[in-house]
Amino acid sequence: MKHSDRNKVTFSNPKVQRVLAALEIGENRITRQELLSLSNKDILYQLKNSNYIRELQKDLFIGTTKLHKHVLKTDGKHFSSSCSEEHAHAVRNSLSLLPSSVLTRKAYETSYDIEKKTERRFKADPNCRARLEQLKQNQRMALDEVERKHRAFNSTSASGRYAENLRYQREREEHLSTLGYLNSDRPYLTPDYQVRLTDAERLEYIANLTEYKNSFAPHEKAYAVCVDAIEKLSALQGEVTLSVEVIRNTYGNRELIMHHHFETIFDVPQIMLM
Repeated sequence: MKHSDRNKVTFSNPKVQRVLAALEIGENRITRQELLSLSNKDILYQLKNSNYIRELQKDLFIGTTKLHKHVLKTDGKHFSSSCSEEHAHAVRNSLSLLPSSVLTRKAYETSYDIEKKTERRFKADPNCRARLEQLKQNQRMALDEVERKHRAFNSTSASGRYAENLRYQREREEHLSTLGYLNSDRPYLTPDYQVRLTDAERLEYIANLTEYKNSFAPHEKAYAVCVDAIEKLSALQGEVTLSVEVIRNTYGNRELIMHHHFETIFDVPQIMLM
């Protein structure tokens, strides 16, 4: 066998496809251990020797310009990007919960492609604007209700008035902040990736998430996040497009609220994972 043949990458190989999906969705990084868990040493060396991946640092690989061009030409997909290796690693780990068929049939969109598509849709689709206006109206109504309750509050107790003022200020600030996000030029945050699931894949995903949930203690935040994801998936039927956002403990209310805005404005069900 010629040296060039030995290093030829078979892109139709499901193992190669899973590696590429991890790189595309996982922000153009993959560790040696992750790559080997998805494929084998032969594929690692084929990708490396053909200059489709290179070692950025010990046991950490990135996709090269050559790979980016190949994927764009053959699949029309762009790679996600991020400055956080911790987040990129968490995103790649989340892919192990998906049915492998989702990746091998390339039924996914990266965060880069989602962002570009939704920017165009947000400007052009009147339904998106209508849903945004409804979100604003909901917040204005909630703010009016906070004001009404505060005006109606009556207590001779100093401690009661103090507690009421704290509640009033907190709830008022929450609604004003959310209105501020909704009135900004970019009232949403895009998810880490989207997948298109057949009904059988959706059921398999639920089973995988249930097993993953049970690896956490019931009091842990990751457990509760999984419960929410399973409930969301269980309420769906048939083939669905699903947004997935991998969150961290550092996420604040702003990030969570604006991810929920994306779900509502673009009318795509969304789950969160940790």
